[in-house]
Amino acid sequence: MNPLTVQLFAGTLGVLALPFALAGCGGSGTTSDMGHVPAPIHTLAYVVSECRDVPPPPGHTVGPFFERYALVVRDGEHAPVTVAEIPELGPVQPPVSLGCRYWGHVLFGGHYSMERGGFTKLGVSPDGSTVVFEETDELSAVFPHDFLPPEQKGIFSVRADGKGLRRLGPPAREPTWAPILVGQFFFNITFSPDGRTIAFPDIGPGPTGDSPQIFTMDLASGTRKQITQLPLILPTEGAFGLPAVFGPIFLDNETIAFFTSETTLSVAATVKVDGSDLKVPAPPVPTPGVIVPRFQITGDRLAVFQSYLLDHGHASGPTPFFTSSFPLELFAFDGSNLLQLTTFGRADTGLLGALVGPDEDHVFFTASADPFGTNPSENCQIFSIDRLGRDLRQLTDFHTAEHSVIGCTSYPSTQGCAPFLQAQDAISGTLVFSSGCGTNPSSSQIFSVRPDGSGLRQLTNLRGTFTDAEGAFHAELPGPWAYGPYVPGGTSLP
Repeated sequence: MNPLTVQLFAGTLGVLALPFALAGCGGSGTTSDMGHVPAPIHTLAYVVSECRDVPPPPGHTVGPFFERYALVVRDGEHAPVTVAEIPELGPVQPPVSLGCRYWGHVLFGGHYSMERGGFTKLGVSPDGSTVVFEETDELSAVFPHDFLPPEQKGIFSVRADGKGLRRLGPPAREPTWAPILVGQFFFNITFSPDGRTIAFPDIGPGPTGDSPQIFTMDLASGTRKQITQLPLILPTEGAFGLPAVFGPIFLDNETIAFFTSETTLSVAATVKVDGSDLKVPAPPVPTPGVIVPRFQITGDRLAVFQSYLLDHGHASGPTPFFTSSFPLELFAFDGSNLLQLTTFGRADTGLLGALVGPDEDHVFFTASADPFGTNPSENCQIFSIDRLGRDLRQLTDFHTAEHSVIGCTSYPSTQGCAPFLQAQDAISGTLVFSSGCGTNPSSSQIFSVRPDGSGLRQLTNLRGTFTDAEGAFHAELPGPWAYGPYVPGGTSLP
């Protein structure tokens, strides 16, 4: 199957004669005999991101802040193990948008570490046996560089039980996050299906100078290899703030798909792991439509993606400020057929996750629609649907307000909450997601739930946000995080 091509707010799109189907009828989350038994899990790796603001000095709207991080691995039902820590950093006087209070109120943990330096990449192998992570202080936009000792900088691996920590090589010089107009994009480390190789962006020589490229690393030997020779894109950001090169994923052990951005176009290309056979295929774009590059790229498997429908008027419900006001719908693509799975007419369908189940027959995604009258608050929920647009089901019943004003955006608040659907267990089918939809609206946690909506389980117990007696604001949140085992290509790009 060809990977997908992404065209962002470009001009005329070609007409594709492809079959479409309306979303089928279904019901809300099912009640199962196993509903009282927590959904089973395997390997969960997550960063505990902590920060605190002190009261601002005269003339400032925010005070200096401090941060610290810890990487935790949980192997199934065993107790979580801390495998690496970064002691408290600071004080730093930030711009208004970068203070602890801001990120804490929107319940973003992963942004701390990825944007500011620390634990910047994270991944779990497809079989769940190995965790790979990156620590670096070279990409920090806030803290001065060199806040990590040399031995703590690099790409590392550790077993799922928290033992066998070893350094594989130096860290990359290319970030894996991007605050863009269509949302915050973060990309975990990606593994080959056999679990022997990882792929990631880094800076390397190209035909017009050093520029972002795709690299691989052999986990056994730590051997690093540049597999693309892409020209320099100036500036080093592509369409709408996207990285110039991002989102590599293995289609199989020999082929990698990735995105590369130009001024108005982001495309999914493929390349062999030996650097040969670079290809850019034609786009499976619904017409007229604009694809959002937050979808899966898979080998011979079903792929799902979201596309804005430009000829369907304005979307109903809340319109996230960083997205288009056009309806965003979910599509399935099997290499020859493009099928519309949803007709919700809202601007946030699938925005916080869409993935194909291991059986390739079911798609799981986030949406704030109320197709059955079971989501009157129009809060963001997790839904499932089959690959032909039938058997639509609402799996969760989250709500923190009588009516959500944010829908499925990445900005949880007391006026709504949002699950970030990121992974599905390849063995048990358990869905794993992070959310501020728990019992504490001032906190974000990681949860698991069965694919039928039963067995909802909270996997972390972090303190969230609070103000101490001295007036300092604190936040303790999870992120970034990764999960395994999974089917390569079956985890959505968060």
